[in-house]
Amino acid sequence: MKILHIGAADSSGGVLNYIQTLEKHSNSKLFKFHRLVSLQSLKTLERDGFTLHEGDINYKILTLFSCAKDLRALLKKEAFDVVHLHATRAGLVGCLAAQ
Repeated sequence: MKILHIGAADSSGGVLNYIQTLEKHSNSKLFKFHRLVSLQSLKTLERDGFTLHEGDINYKILTLFSCAKDLRALLKKEAFDVVHLHATRAGLVGCLAAQ
C-alpha cells in the first residue's frame, strides 16, 4: 500500500513524530510511505524510510491552483492508495487536486 503524507513533512513536532513512529513500526513489505516536501526541505530531510517528492503547499492565493495542479499530476503518476492531509492548507490543496 502506497501512502502519501502531505503537510507535516517540513515541520517538526507532534504530527511528524507520529508519522515517523507509524513508519518505524509498520511492515515495510506492506506499506510504502511517501512525503511531499518543499525543495529546501528535500535537500536537508533525512529519508527515514520515506520516498520524498518535491512540492510546495502554501497559502499564497496566486499559487494555490498551481500547487493543486502539481499535486494532481503526482497523484496520477504514483497511484497512491492513501493520501493523508495533515494541515488546513494541505487539505485545501488536496481537495482541489482531487476534483
